[in-house]
Amino acid sequence: MERNIKSDPVRYLEVVKVKRPPFFLIVLFLLILLLPKVSSSVELDGNKPRVFIGNSYFALASRPAERGTFGEGIQDEYMVEFFNVESVDDIGSDMLGNELNHAKIDFNDSEYSWALVVQEGNRNYADVHVDGDGNLAVVKQFGYENLALLAQVGDGNIAKILQYENGNTALVIQLGDENYAKVIQESSGLRLNNRVSILQDGNNHKAFILAGSGTDVGISQVSSVQSNTMIVNASGAMRIDIKHGN
Repeated sequence: MERNIKSDPVRYLEVVKVKRPPFFLIVLFLLILLLPKVSSSVELDGNKPRVFIGNSYFALASRPAERGTFGEGIQDEYMVEFFNVESVDDIGSDMLGNELNHAKIDFNDSEYSWALVVQEGNRNYADVHVDGDGNLAVVKQFGYENLALLAQVGDGNIAKILQYENGNTALVIQLGDENYAKVIQESSGLRLNNRVSILQDGNNHKAFILAGSGTDVGISQVSSVQSNTMIVNASGAMRIDIKHGN
């Protein structure tokens, strides 16, 4: 099932709602407030420090690395299949079109899933693809020339993209079950090109990203044997490259 909207006032699309307890969000905020920064470098892999809590490994980072890699781990075949875009390199302002907003939600073989797109402003672009049951996908854009691409393949996944002000780009792909991703972007208007990408391949991965202007964040979490949790607070002109897997 697919719906398209092209307009400039507030618009939203939705399908069957799935309830989800807010406990995980509370845990995320407590971790951000209470736990120390674990490394001055945020290039993480299986051998770098992580905090073990319960059944999950928590990798926290809020310091800049030498470079960011938007689109980390995201293959071209994913971009073609989910968004009809040849590669991550083709994501850009030419997708925004004229002064109208663009919103698309595509459900494929999905039951009891829910998707929502809200747009305020002009030239915002949102493309949501959901394949599986019991998934929740939310995109909210408040400003101008924001771009959000979100795909979920599996069951029980949750993804939220919130974009404020202008010139934010977010790309989230979740492959597996019970994954959670949340991206909050807010540009100051001084430096646009605020880019965040998340790929989570496997089950029970979690990523929470807060990104300011001039941020370049690429996260790839791939593991079939353990759950990973990533919390990143990226502000100012930080450029962050994060990698970890099995």
